Amino acid sequence: MNSSKTARPLEKDNTMVDFGFSPFPYANLSSSISKRITISGSIEQQLFPLISAAAKYSFQDPRDGLSFATEIGGSLGMGIVKSYSGFGGPIVSWKKNKFEFYLYPKINFVYFDKLELSSADRNDLFINEIDPGSITYLLTALGTTFWFKENIGLNIEIKNFVLLSKPGEVKKDIIPSIGMMIGFD
Repeated sequence: MNSSKTARPLEKDNTMVDFGFSPFPYANLSSSISKRITISGSIEQQLFPLISAAAKYSFQDPRDGLSFATEIGGSLGMGIVKSYSGFGGPIVSWKKNKFEFYLYPKINFVYFDKLELSSADRNDLFINEIDPGSITYLLTALGTTFWFKENIGLNIEIKNFVLLSKPGEVKKDIIPSIGMMIGFD
């Protein structure tokens, strides 16, 4: 559920920590590896821990104005159900003075293993098992970051979740998010 919050690349040899609630607690560490490429790793505590890694390519490097990027990545969900996913999409952001607005429509393909529960777990969760399967969803993030300083920002975001993988069944949710971004040289 966590997403990138700018199409701008980090400046060369910079690192950024992004943490908050999306709606679950998350922490993300991003680092520049070239003028236009940023890599990141994150952990989220959904029902079970989820770790992910991503690479973002920024098509230009403006400090203010309009920016475009694309991001791809993958994740691993751990717990009583193992899940594997691949995700990606375009990112558009526009920064003016202390405000940066962004849009990130991200498609996610998720595969999960079979879930087998003990009798105690079945009593607690009201289910017996979940067959292996996959889902595809679109998560569109729309947000803004208020930059107190060049490297410290407060982020507020709304995400629209749309399940795409079950024909005839359309599940949509609106998901709020809030976080802090702190950059280091």
